Amino acid sequence: MTGGGHGYLSSTYGMGADNLLEATIVSPDGQVLIANPYQNQDLFFATRGGGGGTFGVLISAVVRAYPTPQTTNHNFDLTLLDPSKENEFWNMVGYIHTELPRLNAAGMAGYYFLYVPPVVPTFIFSWTMYIYDKPNGTVESLMQPIMDRLNNQSSVFSYGQQVSWYASFIDAYGLKEPEDVGAPAATMGSRLLSTESLSDAGRVTEVLASIGSSAKVTVSTSKSWVQRHAHKLQNPVIFSGSITASNQVPSYYPDLIGMTPAWRNTTLHLAIIEAWDETLDQTSVNEIFQDVTWNRTQPLRDLSPDTGAYLNECDYFEPDWQTSLYGPNYPRLYEIKQKYDPQGLFWCQRCVGSDDWVQLDDKSLCRPSDFRQ
Repeated sequence: MTGGGHGYLSSTYGMGADNLLEATIVSPDGQVLIANPYQNQDLFFATRGGGGGTFGVLISAVVRAYPTPQTTNHNFDLTLLDPSKENEFWNMVGYIHTELPRLNAAGMAGYYFLYVPPVVPTFIFSWTMYIYDKPNGTVESLMQPIMDRLNNQSSVFSYGQQVSWYASFIDAYGLKEPEDVGAPAATMGSRLLSTESLSDAGRVTEVLASIGSSAKVTVSTSKSWVQRHAHKLQNPVIFSGSITASNQVPSYYPDLIGMTPAWRNTTLHLAIIEAWDETLDQTSVNEIFQDVTWNRTQPLRDLSPDTGAYLNECDYFEPDWQTSLYGPNYPRLYEIKQKYDPQGLFWCQRCVGSDDWVQLDDKSLCRPSDFRQ
């Protein structure tokens, strides 16, 4: 487990890693090990947020269960009507981001998407959020400041919200369509954004606008540029935000949790996604990777420098990834990796101990001492 559960859970239920009570793991040498607060404590620590599959094969888990809560679903959408007023769109979106800590503290959590098409300048922001065991009218009251501001700019935006009440979480979530698989080739970069990083509306607006505005292709773009970078005309840049679950330290053995402590100071997990057609040449693909790392994600790192990124949805070329993904826990996690998997049987990009290997162009691995350029 890598610390997930950053979307739908409320302040009552915590992070996914917080709720792991025990794990049964097959170690690289074939042993079946029970990991809990009393046996193999180090392995238990690593499995709770340190990238569980890095240390062995997880074959069973004991997870804390809760009564299913009454669930209120909130859908909200916002579209810019006048493309010439792009600045007002970013100002509004920046303001909404500064409101997220307040909404989250009241129990709202969920996902949003922001689409920036490269040619047709139709900016779209929409979310689905959930809140649990709250009386009717709670969401409407929480949203009132945002709706008041939108009502004052009704000529600029098309917007609306829908609130639905369900007796249980399963009733609400069960209505979701299955997610697509085998989607077009894509890469992403992400950052955990702290409450503090979202406090300055001007700064947040500046960062989001710098990421989104650079995605557009303008009428002044040269024909030769379009010919060289036609892939940029195919897909929008997508902002994918996850308003997190509880950032409070759990009562169940909080010292035995290997996930980065940055999650405890996070309100929003924000990922920037760029896709491309799978026929695209490798040089252009490399350009997209570089673009995501330095033009899309670096502004988020600068906005929230003291947090990190989410292992499962991070930049493939995340700089200083040991600190970014694991924080101060990396040295301890590395020691545990060496204890249980000294030969490096289990490897993945940016996982604990992956820096003990060099990945060659053909994707094979070798030790740095054996590497010859």
